[in-house]
Amino acid sequence: MKNDTTQKPGYETYWGGITQFLTKNEFSSLKGAWESTNLFEQKDAQNHYRQLVIDGKNVNVDNGEEYLKVKSEYISNKITSLITNKTDCIIELGSGWGRNIISNHLLNPKWELYGGELTDEGQRSLNYFIEKYNLSNVNSFYFNWCDVSSFCDLFKGKDYKEIIIYSIHSIEQVSNLDVEQFRKILSLPFKIKFFHVEPCSWQWVPPRKINGWNENFKEVLDILEKEKLIKKVNANPNGCKLNLQGSGTEGISITYEKS
Repeated sequence: MKNDTTQKPGYETYWGGITQFLTKNEFSSLKGAWESTNLFEQKDAQNHYRQLVIDGKNVNVDNGEEYLKVKSEYISNKITSLITNKTDCIIELGSGWGRNIISNHLLNPKWELYGGELTDEGQRSLNYFIEKYNLSNVNSFYFNWCDVSSFCDLFKGKDYKEIIIYSIHSIEQVSNLDVEQFRKILSLPFKIKFFHVEPCSWQWVPPRKINGWNENFKEVLDILEKEKLIKKVNANPNGCKLNLQGSGTEGISITYEKS
């Protein structure tokens, strides 16, 4: 999920722990492997996951399993709401070990899914799921928010009509986004819908609660909207706050589409 190259070494180690967990354990099913991996990743932060804000409502949870269910359902429901009969594929940029990609596959194995990730270990974990469970509709590729050239090269030749691009706490790792990278993505020759959950609600609704993370997502979207490259920008600071501690308290749900 993490994409700023200055963060890459630390997250190679972090996602490497996930890879080791997957390769050292046996699971009864894909869903079992997905659930176990999520809980393994969350094992040191269970006290964070007691309440979420979903579409403006407080949702209390008792444990990691309930938290995972509520969060995954929100993401899947949001993506489902964007899908039409013209949608060709769904792409997560900053996919980490594949948490959301696998969740979406479990929801609908007919969807064509792509997970773009900066780290080798994150890609290795998603590839473990792809190969172990023969997920022919799931694809893993290298992606870096700081240079999207390889992403554009991968997709520009596709015979698509419409795609969905989303990120979940991924842009957070890039302190200052380069608007030119978004212009490159928007130059792809098909309709694009975007969905993000990122910890930068303070950029829309001050004051700021936590330092760090991204500094200019709103500025980038404002520029793109002014240039008439995107439209229908909807930023909801009460759409999805993933927890009551850490970066999740600044969560904001954002949708828009290519003009």
